[in-house]
Amino acid sequence: MNPKWILYAVIAVGIAVFLLLRMRAQSAASKQAHAAVAAGALLVDVRTPEEFAAGHIEGAKNIPVDAVQRRIGEFGNKKRTVVVYCRSGARSSAAKRILESNGYAQVINLGPKSAWEPAPPEVRHEADRDHVVAALARDQRIGIVER
Repeated sequence: MNPKWILYAVIAVGIAVFLLLRMRAQSAASKQAHAAVAAGALLVDVRTPEEFAAGHIEGAKNIPVDAVQRRIGEFGNKKRTVVVYCRSGARSSAAKRILESNGYAQVINLGPKSAWEPAPPEVRHEADRDHVVAALARDQRIGIVER
C-alpha cells in the first residue's frame, strides 16, 4: 500500500473524529443552554446588529462582542446565568472570557446559533450546508439522486 494513502486515511479519520467530538460538545452545550434559559438565564446574541436582525433565537438580547465590556451593566446580577452565542463560536468564546473576567461565574457558551436547534450533522453549519447542497446538485447531474 502506498504510504501517501495511509497518510490520507489517517488524516480523514482524524477529521471525522474531530467533527464527531465537536458535534457531541455542541449537543451538550445546547442541552445545558436550553435548561439554563428555561430556568431564567439571560440569553445574549453577541453578533452584529445586522446579523441579529437577519435572525436570532427568540428571547435573545443583542449585545455585540465588541460592546460587551462597555455594556457590562446590561448583563445584570453577576450571580445570574448568562448564555452567549454567535455564528461560529469564536465571538461567544471571547464574550464568555470578558464576562468571566468581570465576575460573572455562570457563563455558558452555546457556540454557534445553529447549536440551539439541533439539525442533522450534515447541515449543522452554513459551510457544511453549502457543501451538502453542492454534493446533491452534483449527484443529480450524474444520476445518483432523482430530481
